[in-house]
Amino acid sequence: MVFKSSSVALLISSLLACQVHARAISNTDALSVFGSHQHRANSQSDAMASFTRINELKGIYILQLSEKSALDKSYAALGDKRSSVLSKIDAQQNRIIAAIYALDTEAVIVQKVRIVDNAIHVQMTHAAANALADNDEIASIVETSAQPNLTQADEFKPYPFLTVKDPGDSVTVAIIGNGVDYTHKDLGGAGTPEAYEQAWKNNHNAWDGFPTDTVIGGLDFSANYEGYHTVDYNPIENQDDEAASNHTYHYPSGTAQAALVLKQAPEAKILAYKTLDYDWNYFYAALDVVVDPNQDGDFSDRPDIVLINSFGGGAFYQKKGSGTSYETLQIDHIRRLAGLGSLIVAPAGTFYLDSYYSMAPLGATPEALTVGSVRMEQDALYLSSFTPAGPTRGDTLLKPDVVALAEGFDGALVGTGDKSGELAQTTAYAAANAAGIAARVWQRERNLSALEVKALVANTAIADGISGIKETVVEQAFSIDVTKVAEVPFMGTGMVNADNIDKAKSVLWETGSYQPSLAFGFIEAASTVSQTRNVTLKNLTAEPQTYRLAATKNGVKDNNAAVELIFPESVSVPGNSAITFPVTLTVNDKLLSPFPMKKSSDFTIEKWAEASVNGYLTFTNENSEANDSLLKMAWLVLPKKATPFEKSNATLSSSTSYQSDEFKQKLSSAGSYAESSKIDITNTSASDRTLITMPLMHYKHQRSEAKTNLQGHIIKSLGATIYDIDTQQCASGKALGVSIEMFDPFELAMAEHRDRFAVLTHFRIYSESFSDANGDDPAYAEQIAQDEDKLAYMMIELDDNGKPVTTYVDMSIQYDPWNPYARYKQSTLDTFVSPGGKIAVSNICMDALYREQYPDLTSWNKKLGWQFGTDRDAVSTATDQMLRFNPILNGEYSEQIIDHTGEDGYPNWWDFNCQATQWNPNNCIERSVKFLASSSASALLPDDVAPKAVVEQELTWSPMTTIPAGKTARVAAAMTMQCDPNVISSGNWVIDKDCPPGVAIFELDNNQIAKFPTTETDDVSTLDGQSFSVYENAANGTVVGQIKTVSPRFFASDDLNKAEMFLLNALPGTPFAVSTTGEITVINTDALDYESLNKSYVLEIQVDHVNRTSELVNVTIDVTNNNDMAPQQIASLSVIEGTQGTSLTANISKAFIDIEGDGISFISNELPDGLLISRAGEISGIPVVSGEFSSNVTVTDGINQMQTSISFSIASNSSSAPTQPPVSSEPAQTIDKDAGSAGGSFGFLMSLFAALALAARRTRK
Repeated sequence: MVFKSSSVALLISSLLACQVHARAISNTDALSVFGSHQHRANSQSDAMASFTRINELKGIYILQLSEKSALDKSYAALGDKRSSVLSKIDAQQNRIIAAIYALDTEAVIVQKVRIVDNAIHVQMTHAAANALADNDEIASIVETSAQPNLTQADEFKPYPFLTVKDPGDSVTVAIIGNGVDYTHKDLGGAGTPEAYEQAWKNNHNAWDGFPTDTVIGGLDFSANYEGYHTVDYNPIENQDDEAASNHTYHYPSGTAQAALVLKQAPEAKILAYKTLDYDWNYFYAALDVVVDPNQDGDFSDRPDIVLINSFGGGAFYQKKGSGTSYETLQIDHIRRLAGLGSLIVAPAGTFYLDSYYSMAPLGATPEALTVGSVRMEQDALYLSSFTPAGPTRGDTLLKPDVVALAEGFDGALVGTGDKSGELAQTTAYAAANAAGIAARVWQRERNLSALEVKALVANTAIADGISGIKETVVEQAFSIDVTKVAEVPFMGTGMVNADNIDKAKSVLWETGSYQPSLAFGFIEAASTVSQTRNVTLKNLTAEPQTYRLAATKNGVKDNNAAVELIFPESVSVPGNSAITFPVTLTVNDKLLSPFPMKKSSDFTIEKWAEASVNGYLTFTNENSEANDSLLKMAWLVLPKKATPFEKSNATLSSSTSYQSDEFKQKLSSAGSYAESSKIDITNTSASDRTLITMPLMHYKHQRSEAKTNLQGHIIKSLGATIYDIDTQQCASGKALGVSIEMFDPFELAMAEHRDRFAVLTHFRIYSESFSDANGDDPAYAEQIAQDEDKLAYMMIELDDNGKPVTTYVDMSIQYDPWNPYARYKQSTLDTFVSPGGKIAVSNICMDALYREQYPDLTSWNKKLGWQFGTDRDAVSTATDQMLRFNPILNGEYSEQIIDHTGEDGYPNWWDFNCQATQWNPNNCIERSVKFLASSSASALLPDDVAPKAVVEQELTWSPMTTIPAGKTARVAAAMTMQCDPNVISSGNWVIDKDCPPGVAIFELDNNQIAKFPTTETDDVSTLDGQSFSVYENAANGTVVGQIKTVSPRFFASDDLNKAEMFLLNALPGTPFAVSTTGEITVINTDALDYESLNKSYVLEIQVDHVNRTSELVNVTIDVTNNNDMAPQQIASLSVIEGTQGTSLTANISKAFIDIEGDGISFISNELPDGLLISRAGEISGIPVVSGEFSSNVTVTDGINQMQTSISFSIASNSSSAPTQPPVSSEPAQTIDKDAGSAGGSFGFLMSLFAALALAARRTRK
């Protein structure tokens, strides 16, 4: 999206969903660093224009206006009545339309959107669009990719013939898709082909055959594809479309979807909105009518459920941050509809790729019930070959939520009257099945919210009995091997089950995200680390419910033992109430195996499954007679081991044994030296670890202010080097490695926002001569560069199998405009990248890049120009100097003759007006030689030689070293003298402005990235964001956890990297102590009281150095509840009076509380004959015997209990029934037997008793 500024640019934006492996929307040979959507500028070169237009004179634009849309949260107080807001929006839109016509009398207003957004779609001249850029009422102007071929006949008109029937009390389900055949018998129609034929004859008209009693309304937003105007009143599905969808394109039939909904919920009513829902132009406008079907400004008639379709894969959505694209904006608009109370049901997508994070974009909508697919074979359930896997990129939501049947059954066929047949393979039919079940639930319980309906469907699904698959799918012209694993990422909580929903007495969701699952994402563990989520449990009945909790883990995996869920043994929830409790996940680094995915060849579904630990948190009702469903929440974590190396033998030396001969020669020529920092590191883990040292050409300590909160990939560092490699891998024995580090971790090697391109990054490497001539203007350089100006054009992307690869353009091949991707080839070397990491390293054999013009390393041993681009960043930017870097020298080398004649201060500071001298005519002539570079490498040390006795010249140095378990390696790095900030000089030492930023030192499977050089003031500090958990009543001396520190000083031994930690803030009751090494222990168990106000503690930790301190860092400790208190009686019970043979009711529940907030149940077998007590404390029945009685009652919270007694006085009636001898009773405070409330002093007694109970409780610990 392009936002208006004082000189707005009208960019081209793609409105189509990208496939996960797509490079670019347009048919081009390369991507632009600066543009959003590029075409070739010259058919004989790789040059890309930054901007392009479909039509030179006019285009179809979306104008977003300044007034807030009718669904904006600022209008929430108006509820459903928002006609006043719409009037204000209409007035603004009319002003803008008048301005458009004043600039272009032939403009066509295509669509007006007022509810989900405030926007106008208009076909107008580019000149008119440019003129509108300064209009203060226009927030943004975007040119779409739609063809500007509309006429005045396509002018938008309100909907004068829009008709929507009253649904009565029925649940309404809106289907946004290909339209529906409302004449089909399964949709309540006449059920004859003739009826369909008549409907199709009126496919562009408002006619009396629509709406029907079942399909009560709708519109056709894609009527221009039928040869008519853009919008019409007949959303009849095209029989030809359905046939093509089922057998070619995998688009779902709206008719079949509607029939599936009605099969589950026969009383439901359907709203049909016919769109090209994979095209934003149509879907966007349809949402505006979905929110308000009759367009009267009252949103109370909105559908209960909205069934949408979703295409593509690699879903990304993140609530926080700016910088949206059309995929995420579409989700935002759907969320606005969900915010009104409608339940969104979305398919997970149709995707054969064997990878996590392959969810379709709209499936990432947080509020949506996202549905994957299964098939049934011989009464057994199997995952469908086309169902994708979660989680979602960005906010890491566990999607799909559930799975449902999408195969193995026939569906209603368009135009056949009453016939059914084979359907397309798509999760959209699974979503329709789930939507029908949700409609059935809502029809039965109209008081439920959309959140509760979604959670009920997910909580009650069945995971047992679903099997994964491994098969070859033959699809038209290709075949693909498919593996699906029956675990949480593919199936959520399992198969939807309507019977379980009907029986469920409670519902669950994660308190913070409102999701029916617990997503922990990637967790790096350098010690035992914890994350806590809160769970809300809501009781849907009047009776208290108690659940016993348990956790399951899927699969047999090495890392299962390293992950533990901590939760209460049981929880109780009062009737018609909700409680919240914590669930803490801990990861023990000592039990973790290495992360299994670090390079291209690792990216298999088996490795993905190995990397994740997932399962279910189950809730079993302790009352075996409750006939309650087993409830569960899916959970998932991707743990990564980040245990630091053990360091020793830190030294400084002038040794250059690891440096190339070329580097040493340039040092000598420059009269310079490079002081090397060295250290030995030992792999103390039980598995191999690979260390990489990468010379950097670019580094940013923090984001620029303009990109502080920007989503997308923002570049932090860039590095490159040409290194030696085995000739069996590269015939030349040389390879180029290029690293890119982002500020934020990423899940896949692909763009987060795909409005520009889908690759993670792409980069050009220009020749020295071209860079010298054009380096001042990188944007212009990109536009004019020809093949002969570039040494390489490369990108990191996902291939068709979901593996990260390095793709390069083979410029030894002539460009073919008829086959623009003919020159694209994949590197034979692995690309290094790990899910959840920040760095990707592209590797390619140099012989793949050599060609006639650049035949060997000589061409690369120069000050080359580099340009990098991501979805939301560029280095260099259009206004910066081009990056310059020599990947052989890892910097730059230059020689220059400078005449200082007449200058002051040369050659000595005391010299004035430098002049040639008799004895030295070149006194003022300087031969300036600059060598600004870094060097780095690592090497394994031999086992049989003491580290200090190692001969470094005999070591095998490399930028990448694999260190086996228990082995030691030496790491070395240096900067040339003019670039080393730690060089001691007698003068004022100034780092040369052209120095490269240094070296990055890192592993691939964690984000502990060190940078060299650092200075002595780069201190050890506490890692931010750490959290721990502890049970209440934990004994004194219990170790809660170890606070982790981080140090940027890689070349410092462990003893130098240590610093003392201190707890600065006072905590209530002083429950914890923090040692100077960072160990947290319990020192006052009495202070750990979950029932008090302190369910969580925040510790302020500071690291102390000799003459300075680090910044304060907050460490959180959550207290987990133990159900260790019985219910308490807070008021005396009055005598319950009744008459023999007459109905009696009384409620004693208000006389009891549970201090911990657990639900209370009442049990007694001793009541007078004819009376019973419910679990909620209500006594009812008809007394059989008269007399005075005393009955014992057990009051329990499911774990702890107390006993109380109730007195009854049952009067005899005229029938002279038997009586019981009187029992004396002396009641104190009374309770009204009808109202169930205490007497006047009840409130005082309750407060007093609660305080006494807490005090008494502590004395029992």
